Amino acid sequence: MRNSKFLMGLIMSVCFIWGIAALASDHDDHRKHRKDKHYDHEKSENAVSSPRNELYISMCGSCHMAYPPQLLNAESWSALIQGRNDHFSEDLGIDAPDAEELETYLTSGAAENGHGELARDISRDLGNRIVMRITEIREIQKEHQELSASVLSRTSIGGLSNCIACHKGADVGEFDDDVSIPQ
Repeated sequence: MRNSKFLMGLIMSVCFIWGIAALASDHDDHRKHRKDKHYDHEKSENAVSSPRNELYISMCGSCHMAYPPQLLNAESWSALIQGRNDHFSEDLGIDAPDAEELETYLTSGAAENGHGELARDISRDLGNRIVMRITEIREIQKEHQELSASVLSRTSIGGLSNCIACHKGADVGEFDDDVSIPQ
C-alpha cells in the first residue's frame, strides 16, 4: 500500500511536470508565431509592390531594374513616359499605344496609391513635385546618406539607382531587409 501511494505520487508529479513543460512549449510557440507575424507585417509594411506589367518589365527592365511603381508619384511617371523620346538623351522607341499602357500602369500604382511606409514616405516627400530619377527623392537619399560616393561608384554597385546590387529583395519590392553592400 505504501509503495502504491509512492508510485501514484511519482506518476502525478511526472504528469504535472509534463503538463508544465507542454504549457511552456505552447507559450513559446505562441510567442514565436506572434513574433513571426509581427515580422511579416513589418516586412510587408516596408515593402512596395513588385512590377507586374509584362510590357513594363520587358521594355524598361531590359536596360535597368524595373522599378516598383510605388517608388515615384504619378506626376513623375507621367513625365517620364511622355518624355520617352528623350529619356536621358535616348529615344526609347515606345509607340503611343504602349506609352498609354505604361503610363496607366505606372500612375495607377504610383506612391500616392500605394500601401506601406516607403510608399507613404515617398508620396509625402514628393507631393506633386516631378522628379526624373528615383535617386532625386529625398527619402531615398536620406536612407543612403551613410554611403560614400566611392562605395556607390564601385563597379559592383554602379550607383544609387542600381537597387538590386545591395537590396537582394528589390526585385520583389523589399528594400529594408537582406542588404549586403558588395565589394
